[in-house]
Amino acid sequence: MICRLMTTDLDIRFEQELKRLRSPAARVHETQEPCEDVLGSFIGGHPYLEAEREWPVCCFCHRPMSFTVQLHARDHGIILPERLTLLSLFVCNHEDCKRRCSLSYAEHGENFRVYAYANPAPSKHRARSIPAGQPEKVRRRLRFEEGWSLPDWTIVEARDPLGILARWQAEGVTNPGSRYARVSRKVCPVPIDDAFKRFVGGWPAWTNLSDKTPLCAGEPMLHLFQVWDSLGGIRFYEQASLFYCPLHPSDDEFELVFDYT
Repeated sequence: MICRLMTTDLDIRFEQELKRLRSPAARVHETQEPCEDVLGSFIGGHPYLEAEREWPVCCFCHRPMSFTVQLHARDHGIILPERLTLLSLFVCNHEDCKRRCSLSYAEHGENFRVYAYANPAPSKHRARSIPAGQPEKVRRRLRFEEGWSLPDWTIVEARDPLGILARWQAEGVTNPGSRYARVSRKVCPVPIDDAFKRFVGGWPAWTNLSDKTPLCAGEPMLHLFQVWDSLGGIRFYEQASLFYCPLHPSDDEFELVFDYT
C-alpha cells in the first residue's frame, strides 16, 4: 500500500511537471477546398496585402518570391502575439538562385519574407497580379486540428528543458523514460507528435531549446509553425521552423531554421 501511494504521488508530480512542458498546437491539413476569404488560412493564389506592401522579391536574383502559406489566428486557435493575427510566408524558390531560401541559408528580408498584420481587414487589402511561376495558382483552404505538443523524450534526456530531469534524478526516480511516455499520454490526449510535422505553435520536433533554436537577446525565440518536407508545392527539404522574437516586435525579427538530420 505504501509503495502504491508513493507511485501515485510520483505520477501526480510527473503530471504536474509535464503540464508545465506541454504546449498547445494545431496540426495543419491541406484541403482541396477553394478559399474565397482573403483573410482565411490557405496556400496558393493571392495572399492578403495592404497598400504599403508589395509582393516581395529576392535580394539576390531580384525575382518574385513564392507565396507559401497564410495563417489567421481565428482558424488555428493558437495564442500568439497580437501583431501575428495574420501572417504570410514568402520564400525564394528559384532553383538557379545561388542564395535561394535553403537549408544552407535563410535570411529574413533577403531570401524569405514574413508579412504580419495585427488588424487585417478586407477593406485594407490591395490585390496585385500574381507573379509568373507561382507553384499554386488557386487558393486552397487549410484545416486545423487542435492538440498538444510535448518535447520528445530523447530531447528531454539530452537537453533537459526546464530542468525537470535533474529534479527526477535527485529524487531517485527509476525508469523516467517509460514513466514520461505513460504520463504524457494522459497529459496530451491528442498529441501533435513526430508523425505529423505540419503544425502551428507547440514544440518543434527537433529543436526543443537545443542549440538549433534561434536566440534573441539571449532568450529562445517563439516557435510559430513547423513544415515537414513541402507545403503548397514548395519543398522545405525535411523540416523547417519559423520563429519570432516577441521581445522586439518589428518586421525583421523572424528566423527560418532548417533541419535535415
